[in-house]
Amino acid sequence: MHATFSLSGYCPLEDLDELWAEEDVDPSLFPRELMTNAYNFVKDEEVNNDPQILIKKAHAATFSTGSATVIIAMLEKNGNLKIANVGDCGLRVIRN
Repeated sequence: MHATFSLSGYCPLEDLDELWAEEDVDPSLFPRELMTNAYNFVKDEEVNNDPQILIKKAHAATFSTGSATVIIAMLEKNGNLKIANVGDCGLRVIRN
């Protein structure tokens, strides 16, 4: 599992699928490309702080063979946390 805190208010997390290695496919390529694409689309006007749109755009731009679970959380300036996920990953928010 890999977490990246690269932009203020943006936190993607992906988990690669090791079963692709049995098919002679590097299982790190798809999630790495997917997260790179997500990073590149964060500021896209169409995304507009919507993690679901961000995942869709990043996936459409990803051409590597493979699969991954992914969760993206976006914290807006007003304090709202928006979350989208694909697969069996989850998120727990703990407040003081």
